[in-house]
Amino acid sequence: MAAPLYKAMRAFVKKEKMSFHMPGHKRGAGMKIKDRCGAFLIDTTELSPTDNLHYPIGCIARAQEAAAKAVGAKETFFSVNGSSAAMETAIFSVCRRGDTIIADRNAHSCVMSAAILLELNVAFYQNAYRQDFGIPVAASCIDIIDAMDKNPQAKVVVVTSPNYYGLCADIKSISKEVHSRGLILIVDEAHGAHFPYCSYLPDSAVTSGADLVVQSAHKTLFAPTQSAFLHRCSDRVDGNRIRESMRLFLSSSPSYILMAYTDLARDWAEQHGEKAYKSLISMLEKEQSRLEQKTAVQFLKGEQGGCFAKDQTRVVANFSAYQESAKEIESKLQNFGIYAEMADMENIVFIVTPANTKREIHCLFRKLCNLVKCLPKRMQEKISISPPRYQGICHPSIAFHAGFESIPMTDAIGRISHRTICVYPPSTPVVAAGEEICEETVFYIEKAQALGLFVMGIEEGYIRVLID
Repeated sequence: MAAPLYKAMRAFVKKEKMSFHMPGHKRGAGMKIKDRCGAFLIDTTELSPTDNLHYPIGCIARAQEAAAKAVGAKETFFSVNGSSAAMETAIFSVCRRGDTIIADRNAHSCVMSAAILLELNVAFYQNAYRQDFGIPVAASCIDIIDAMDKNPQAKVVVVTSPNYYGLCADIKSISKEVHSRGLILIVDEAHGAHFPYCSYLPDSAVTSGADLVVQSAHKTLFAPTQSAFLHRCSDRVDGNRIRESMRLFLSSSPSYILMAYTDLARDWAEQHGEKAYKSLISMLEKEQSRLEQKTAVQFLKGEQGGCFAKDQTRVVANFSAYQESAKEIESKLQNFGIYAEMADMENIVFIVTPANTKREIHCLFRKLCNLVKCLPKRMQEKISISPPRYQGICHPSIAFHAGFESIPMTDAIGRISHRTICVYPPSTPVVAAGEEICEETVFYIEKAQALGLFVMGIEEGYIRVLID
């Protein structure tokens, strides 16, 4: 066969038995049979009956209005280039060249992309770190206030909530502080598109005071990969400016498959979300409690570690009590056809949605129980390694366009990185473009690679640095 991607995808579909990763529709299981089969039938183009995403006046306009009404936004815009393009659009719509934005160190790499394109200054604040799980927590109001005090010239604050682990920030309190200083608040709620549809889930940033909110419809709803929403939630942001910015980042030939199924996913969530997510939360709480009683596996909970709130459908299992790494345990699950969203140094993250059946969920926890019962316990004390603190030296846009050379990573200490380097997922920077590479940076990257994690921006042990 001369179609290697198609061939690989068909082989993977046969191999994978259970999906606990994005997209949320779980191989179409969340859709009705009649809706699943019509993808190619609705793959069309901009015609008078089908409207135009960039100048909507018909069915697309009505679909976006329905999405805005469902979540309580003033306006909603569909993104067919994912949350990354939606975040870049959001930043472009409220910033001018050379402005300063405040962002958390664990912001998605698309924030740095926008900064490079618009020559923005980025003032990072460092997220607190939970040693017991080895993960960053969501931003606190104190973090934001401190960052604004140190950067009075800033125009925009970017907050990631929830983060990849489902931990949420207190957006209501943060928004009050941000607006009291006349700044704009953008919330990357990519992992919380389901929040507005169930009262048992954390409050959405859309109704908590944010000005712009980005959500990935494909992560936790039943939309196809690359489907996202950009919500305008206040009059502090000009809707026309958003439209103009969006035309810079989205394809001029947007996919009607993505848009139509995004519309369908919203409709399903409105009709069934309250009951479906409530039932899912109850099921997950019981399964996690049962496994904790039988094993040394620990699950991330909302009431721990000063967390403001947690997405109860995001299952984060910590295996630091065992000698084997989370990555090794993830690999063993894959031998049973069970694929998680990601594994970091200590945890496996499972994205569970109402499209996962009760049988699948029970099977996942049973397999986990059987796996860890055979594993030896860790004898030495666990040592968590947190990502290095930000060491910005050079403007990221200047670094990106500057001359560079590739050198062995171990020789790069003290040099300035030419590009952003991320552990993926979750694609949060370990070192940003224009940042000094320190010993802690190299140690963290080497540790991640040794555990089998994928590091973007490193090529066969070589790293790009600016030419002195």
